[in-house]
Amino acid sequence: VPGHTGLNAVLMKRRLEIEQIIIHLRLSNAEVTIDAVREEYRKRTAPAEVIQKQVKNFLEYWDLFLQHHVTVNLIAEGTVKQYGATRKQIAAFQEYSGRALTLEDIDTNFGDQFKFFLFNKKCSNNTVGGRLKHIKVLMNWAVENKFTTNLEFKRIRKPSPSTSSPAPNTGRF
Repeated sequence: VPGHTGLNAVLMKRRLEIEQIIIHLRLSNAEVTIDAVREEYRKRTAPAEVIQKQVKNFLEYWDLFLQHHVTVNLIAEGTVKQYGATRKQIAAFQEYSGRALTLEDIDTNFGDQFKFFLFNKKCSNNTVGGRLKHIKVLMNWAVENKFTTNLEFKRIRKPSPSTSSPAPNTGRF
């Protein structure tokens, strides 16, 4: 629309979002229909309150986070694989601890227990540090998108080069 720069920018942004959805649907071998595009668009633009009512545990947020980063930020395939490996280790940790994590559970106690778990799996310091970094990236995304107000995760520290294993299980997880 000539003379309406702001409106044109909004329309261009929406057009790009819809094109990204179409690409995502094609890459996932889903049928590209108006209803499928509309549903995916609604999922992506739903307010945080709506998503919070639908999503209950940490791994469900992880899936939303990864979907967002793959389709919007267009992260590299290697990065997607690393995030997938972290997700698997979080799922294994949940099974080990006997409970599903929430965004509010991600604090220094969780960090210590997760480090202990990974070291017991014979993961290197670099692997453990990378997994914690991925979790912190997700948590920052969750805070930015108003899924949580938990900032305790910022106090989680990567293992130092001399660390062989952190404190033993305290029983919380």
